[in-house]
Amino acid sequence: MAKATKTTAAAAKNVPAVQQSQIIDDKPDYIDDSKSRGNEGIGLSDIIVPRLEVVQALSPCLDESEDAYIEGCKAGDLYNSVTRKLYGEQAYVVPVVFRKEYNVWVKRKKGEATGKTNQFKGSFPSMEAAEAKLEEVGADKHEIIETPMHFCLLVDQESGLTEQIVVSMPKTKYKVSRKWNSLIQMSGGDRFSRVYKLYGTREENDFGKFFNFNVMPVGYPSKPLYMAAADLYQKVKSGLKLRAADEPDTDAGEGEADAEY
Repeated sequence: MAKATKTTAAAAKNVPAVQQSQIIDDKPDYIDDSKSRGNEGIGLSDIIVPRLEVVQALSPCLDESEDAYIEGCKAGDLYNSVTRKLYGEQAYVVPVVFRKEYNVWVKRKKGEATGKTNQFKGSFPSMEAAEAKLEEVGADKHEIIETPMHFCLLVDQESGLTEQIVVSMPKTKYKVSRKWNSLIQMSGGDRFSRVYKLYGTREENDFGKFFNFNVMPVGYPSKPLYMAAADLYQKVKSGLKLRAADEPDTDAGEGEADAEY
């Protein structure tokens, strides 16, 4: 293998310059993903759980001129709010933990788009904490949105790999959250003892047309998947604090007539 060349500046510091030939596309056998050296300083507050979002008809995800553009997506598709990974028309998840958060938002009027400004003012674990924030920012122009949060393991159907994801269900999604919790309760057993399919479905209300989540049970998790979910649950029970991405992706409702955020 040829030695890497050095730039004058790099040579002065005795640091090899990175060459394209030193970057490998396929993972080599000397990389061990079971190790995590160098990450010892990462605390719980340094990690966020991405949100699973639905592409809306006027979402920046569909606009090639936007930084948020996702190639190949269409309205109703599901995607990762942090990595921008597109899952397509459906995603398979194992619900692990449920909780409610209380989010403070700038009030919207009927038919008003969110625009590009920061409408989100914070997420809080209790109504009391959210009310304190509301008093700070002004109740005349802000409101508290009670938000059900479903922390899940999402299963990649092609690779079989899992990733943490959170599905937040405020406003029109609230009824879907209740349906999902009802299905889980009727199934019995651990919350993470079933696999569910999430997909976008077209709905309409007084604000207009939009895509919402729908949920359907599809079977049982494999033993490795079940054990991974059980491990995450145990970590949460032991003190691990799962924190969703700070701000729900504005793609979820931006430009739609629906009063979603």
